[in-house]
Amino acid sequence: MCKMTKKFQRYPPRRKVTRDDKAEKQSSWSRKDGGSEGLAPSNKHQQSFDSNLNSSSRQYEQEESFNDREINAILEEEEALISAHRKEIENTMEIVREEMNLLAEVDQPGSLIDNYVSQLNFVLSRKAAGLVSLQARLARFQHRLKEQEILTRKKSPRQ
Repeated sequence: MCKMTKKFQRYPPRRKVTRDDKAEKQSSWSRKDGGSEGLAPSNKHQQSFDSNLNSSSRQYEQEESFNDREINAILEEEEALISAHRKEIENTMEIVREEMNLLAEVDQPGSLIDNYVSQLNFVLSRKAAGLVSLQARLARFQHRLKEQEILTRKKSPRQ
């Protein structure tokens, strides 16, 4: 990385200049110059500078709001993943209770093994489907985190 790029990376982004700040600066400049007589030629240059500053300020705000939206979306997705995990644990606990009942029934003399096998197959299918669903959600979240990490690296190159 060149020295020039490193030099500019150390400085924080410019703060947004409000209209009040601009008016205050312009009035203090005109007071320093002794009035408005010498102001006209440099006023166009100042307007051009202000326009460029506003443009870059708006671009920074748009990037910042995009980043905020991305972070909020990731946080919401994280909460949904955690909630889904809790729900899956509850479902798994219910399924384990059903499995324990099935075992208790099959241990009884005269129980029908065919009934046990079909019910166990159904219970295990539900268990597997829940885990597959949670795993898919987790994979999507991991992918989203990696995408965000890559975007962040591209926006702020290493120093």
